[in-house]
Amino acid sequence: MRLWHPQLLQNLPGKKLAALHAAICRIRSRPWGKPTAKTWYYNLSWGCLCWYHSLVIREMQSRGWSVFVRWLEYSYRGNGREPSTAEYGKERGHLKELEALSFDSLERQKAALKL
Repeated sequence: MRLWHPQLLQNLPGKKLAALHAAICRIRSRPWGKPTAKTWYYNLSWGCLCWYHSLVIREMQSRGWSVFVRWLEYSYRGNGREPSTAEYGKERGHLKELEALSFDSLERQKAALKL
């Protein structure tokens, strides 16, 4: 899964946005807190992942897509899963956290989307 800069979510083609949402849903439903070098998303805080997911969901909703709104709940981890008990941090630091883990610069991502 590619980590797209939040500024570019509105420019993602529908298939990429849907795939990003599906991947984040899978990640949120799995056990958390096992960081590895190959999986950047486990190096994010739970709060940052949920914040990023909310941006993806808001973009989907702005396109008129129907999204299961429970995913906007911070503690929701999918049907039949125990809710997350991780602490939720305020949004202000999440963008910096994402940018620190992004392997592509914003300009390279724009080029990939041909913007």
